[in-house]
Amino acid sequence: MKKQFLYIILLLLANSPALYAQEVADDFLSQTGKIYVVASLLVVTLVVLFIYMFVLDRKISRLESFQSEEEH
Repeated sequence: MKKQFLYIILLLLANSPALYAQEVADDFLSQTGKIYVVASLLVVTLVVLFIYMFVLDRKISRLESFQSEEEH
C-alpha cells in the first residue's frame, strides 16, 4: 500500500506545472527579444571578468618579480 501511495505521489509531482515554468520563461524571453539582452549582458560580464583577471595577473607578476629582485 505504501509503495502505491508513493508511486501516485511521484506521478503527480512529475506532472507538476512547476516543472514547465522554465519553458514558459524561455518562451517569454524569446518572444520579446529580451533573450538577446540577457545573453549580451552575460557575455559582457564574462569579458570584463577575464580582462580584470588578466590585468590582476600582470600586476601580481610584476610584484613577484620586483620582490625577487629585492631579495637578490
